[in-house]
This record gives sequence, structure tokens and C-alpha cells, in this order.
Amino acid sequence: MTATSNTRVSVLNAATEPDSIKSPSRLSPRGLRVADAARYAGCTSWAIRSAIWTGKLRAKMIGRNLVILREDLDVYLDALPAVESKVGLRVVAGKAVRP
Repeated sequence: MTATSNTRVSVLNAATEPDSIKSPSRLSPRGLRVADAARYAGCTSWAIRSAIWTGKLRAKMIGRNLVILREDLDVYLDALPAVESKVGLRVVAGKAVRP
């Protein structure tokens, strides 16, 4: 077989395989471990664990692992209060300006 025929075979196989088989790395997990949930939320693992321990964030145990469903994490993040400025500054185009 030549390099060209190998390329054709791999293209044909890729065209007939379902997306989940083609690239498992593109699969977006429904459940996140604590470190992944923290990365997704932009906070620390400790903040995620604290929210779980206080009952503010739902989690499930799979074996020894805490798993947070992405939907539950989104609900938790959406429910967090917005931060209000105490000094009357607001951010416009990346710069703090007075109203």
C-alpha cells in the first residue's frame, strides 16, 4: 500500500464512524470532578468543596470521587449574588471609571 492509499482508507474510515468514536477528546463530560469543576467555575477546589459541604452545591459520589453535574454547577454559579462596587466605580472597556 502506498501513502496515498493509506490516507484514503483513513479518510473513508473517519467518514463512516460516529463522532463519538472519531474523537473521544471532543466529548464533553456531563460530570466534573472537584478540580475540573473549580477550573470550569474559575475558583479554587476548596471553594467547590466548601459549597458542597454547606449544601449549596449538589454533588454525587462515584466510588471515592465527588462528581458535580455541569448543570448543577451552572445553577449554583447563576444563583451567586453579583458583586456591587462599594466605591462607586464601574468598569468600562477594562478601566475603572467614576459614574
